[in-house]
Amino acid sequence: MLLTYAAIAETQHSIGNKQVAVRMLTKAENSYAALLPRLSEAKELKELTVELEAHYQSKLKQVRERLDGLNLLG
Repeated sequence: MLLTYAAIAETQHSIGNKQVAVRMLTKAENSYAALLPRLSEAKELKELTVELEAHYQSKLKQVRERLDGLNLLG
């Protein structure tokens, strides 16, 4: 859902619907925040291989940059 919320926020912002863009950005930020503890927990429980953890960290970094870019649009 995180990427969906971010995409909707981008689209709504681009067409000038700031209310919906802000609402979707908030949902995206909340989804992102919910993922971080789960990733840490999985790492602590040794549920992730080093490669898989690196993959998830890379994806989360990309998402964080995307969300930060959306915040700059506001």
